Amino acid sequence: RELDDDDEASLREPDPEVLERLLPPVFYISALKNDGVDDVLAHLLSLTTPCKEWPVPADAAALMSPQERAEEIIREKIYRCLHREIPHQVKQVNRIFRPMANPHTGEKVIRIDQDLIVRTESHRRLVAGRGGMTLQRMEQDAQRDLMKAFDCDVQLNLHVKF
Repeated sequence: RELDDDDEASLREPDPEVLERLLPPVFYISALKNDGVDDVLAHLLSLTTPCKEWPVPADAAALMSPQERAEEIIREKIYRCLHREIPHQVKQVNRIFRPMANPHTGEKVIRIDQDLIVRTESHRRLVAGRGGMTLQRMEQDAQRDLMKAFDCDVQLNLHVKF
């Protein structure tokens, strides 16, 4: 059988641009010699940052309510102090978020009471920690960050419930 023009076209080398779009890139690297690592990093960076300018300025404020900000700060401390799947199973419930004046000085104080609800008794023990130390550390770290965020004193009370 003789080859016609269509058969000959299919036997030619494929277009490199088409192959580049269809196949993932291949990198030859040596971590020991630090050869090619920069190429991989540059490629990954090109995939993650579609533009050179940030869409939101660094000094722009987020549109979050004070309660949402407090919840996010406390959630961050939960993630930092706990491990594995436990932080993802903790549900936060705000019981009290009350700005008020200190009766002695008249300065602004925010009182925050939040329940950390977990699924099992063993999770409750893990979140509380030995002698309540893990919960106390989360509370102290969160309180410090909340005071910075709200620029006033904060009375934070976290409670673990099952």
